[in-house]
Order: sequence, then C-alpha cells, then structure tokens
Amino acid sequence: MTDLYGMMIDALKDRGCLYVEKFAVPYICSIGAHIFNLHNHRNKILFEAGRLYNSRVHIMFVAPPGYSKTFFQDQFLMADWGLLWGTPIKIGQEGYMTEAGWVGSVTQVNGEIVPIMGAAYHYREAIVGIEEFSALVVAMRAQHSSALDTAMLTSLDTGRVRKRLRGGPISYETQVTLWCATQPARFDLTSGLGRRFVFISFVPRRKDAEQLKYARRNAINIRPDIPTLNLVRSRVRAKLDEVENIKFVTFEEELYETLDKLKVEFFEEILYERIALGYNVMRFEGGKVLEVEVDKECERILRLEKMWRDEVKRGSEFALVLQVIREHGGTIDIGELREEMLRFGLDWSQSTSLVFSLVKVGVLGMKGGVVWVRGERCARHNLRPEKDMGRG
Repeated sequence: MTDLYGMMIDALKDRGCLYVEKFAVPYICSIGAHIFNLHNHRNKILFEAGRLYNSRVHIMFVAPPGYSKTFFQDQFLMADWGLLWGTPIKIGQEGYMTEAGWVGSVTQVNGEIVPIMGAAYHYREAIVGIEEFSALVVAMRAQHSSALDTAMLTSLDTGRVRKRLRGGPISYETQVTLWCATQPARFDLTSGLGRRFVFISFVPRRKDAEQLKYARRNAINIRPDIPTLNLVRSRVRAKLDEVENIKFVTFEEELYETLDKLKVEFFEEILYERIALGYNVMRFEGGKVLEVEVDKECERILRLEKMWRDEVKRGSEFALVLQVIREHGGTIDIGELREEMLRFGLDWSQSTSLVFSLVKVGVLGMKGGVVWVRGERCARHNLRPEKDMGRG
C-alpha cells in the first residue's frame, strides 16, 4: 500500500514491531477518525439527528503486564521518534491519571475562585496516551458507571464538559482522543463508559511469548529510519490538507450489511462506524466526498474488534485461564495452572478465584485437583474429562 495507512504499517514493521497488522491498525484508524473529527467540528460537515457527529475512536488495550500495551502508544506518540511527533497533529503522553486530573477542579487564590483545567482541556485537540487511568478501570469493572462523573463520560462522547463543584463550575469543550490500557478483567461494556471505547484484547499464547522474546532481541540496534519517518510525517501533513477539502460524507450500505452479519448491537454500531470512517480517511485519496466503504481490510478490522469486544465481555482474565488449559492439552493440575498464571501477573489467590468462578458457571470442570474445559476433548489423554473422570 502507498497510502498513509499502508505507510504506517510498513514503517512499524521496519522497526521490528510484531503483530502490527493486528494491534497497530486500531490506532491508525483512530488517527484518521481524530483528523476528521477536528475538521468536522471546525466546518460542520457531518450531523446525526441534528447533532454534530463526533467521530473520535478512544482505545482501551487489555493485556497482561509486558504484552505491548504501552509499546504501540509509544510508536505513535513518543518524543522524537513517534510517527506523529513533529506533525500538526497534537499529541501527549501521561503516566497516571485520576478523574479529577482528567476533568479538572477549582481552588481559591486570595479569596477568588480559580478553575484548574484538567487534561481533557489541555489536550483538547490532541491524541493523548495514558498508561494508567485508575478511574476508568474501576468504573468499567463495576456493574454500573454511577461512580464515574458524568462530566468525564461526556468529555469522551460529545466533548462538552460541564461540572458544578462546591467552589464553582467548570465548563469547556474538548475533542481529545484518548488511548489507554489496563490488565485483563471483566468489564461491563453495556455501561455508558464501555460504549465509548474501542477495545483491543491480547490473550497471549506461549508461542506469542516466544515470538515477542525474539522480536525484542532482534530489534536491538534497529534505529529509526529517518527518511521513512520524514516521509510518513510529510504524508500526515498532506492528509490534513486533503481532509480539509471534504464537504460531504456517505456511509455505504455495505458497512451496515457487514455489521448485521457480525450481529453488532445497535448501541455499539457507532463505534464500528467510527473505525470504518477513520480507516477510509487514512486511505482517502482526495476530493470533496468521503465515502465510508468496507473493503476486505476494513472488514477484517471490524471482525477483529467484534472478537475483542466479545472476549472482554466474557472476561479477558477468564480467557487467559482457558488458553493455558488448552495449551496443556485440555487438562491441568490446579497447582500447575496457578504457576502458569503467575507469568500473567496473577497471584495464586487471584487465579484460584478465577478457576472457581468458571467452575461455578459451568465453563470448567474440576475433580481431584485436575481442571478441564467442559465439553472439550482432552488431546493429551484422548478422553472427554466429563465422561472419563466423572462430572466435577
């Protein structure tokens, strides 16, 4: 590919990055969606039911410690060598963020009320990567997001931030695009917060761990290719000029046919719309009309997102347990399973709790300290555990 989408993929592969076509593509689509969103809010191009369309794609990368959560953020946002560094697209990175740090607060100085604007204001036209966003993670693990302030939810949706505090109100507009990450857990994606994020889920196999190990070793002494970096950044600048010429947007029927095939819930359709829009922006070749179409690559990305969302809904930490059992041929001693889960950052207590939760809902069987996945044949012993070991 010679468009910006393909150029970014090739640039990351040249750096020795692994799984680029899987885990990097949502970020590239998010960049395209961000570019269009700023254009739309300046020029009022695309509306939905009388409201200005907000195309931002916020990303939550769910993976165990050490499995590329911050890595891909850095490839785009890090100082000096990130693909977006030095382009007109504003960017930023933060290590830790609270709800108050995101929205803002007020204080008194010599008796006067002084608003302290949050990160959503300071990065109001930027893409910002945050390594640890505690308020988001806690809220998404809850059954309802009532603990999370409405001001934060609207900052990620419409961009309007209105918060009335004891010391006075905070009010501003933001079009920040948020990229963040967390460790595996079960999230309530039907909540207001879950509907505002595109999810990436990485449930690593042993093979993945081996490949990542060698990829890291092989990447030592791979320096940024400055001509390639400059070419990508130049193409980003050109993309901004191309998008400024867009006067009309159409969503082709094939997009909705694809979403119907994937059985996407109606309240999540807008997330897939935005991914497709961002993808088409990054492959846009100019003109006044942006046609949001679905080619094979776009459909592949939409299918990935559907798979990831379903995985996170079921519980990505549960998926880790199932993955380990399957890699051991279908049955495993619970002590060995606990040891295996240590490499994903889960201690014995946490992994035991996960196993018993899965046994309780009937996903796993357990007898005599041996654990298996119900309904699956044990490849190691060529038996069906429910039949040959008794129903645990």
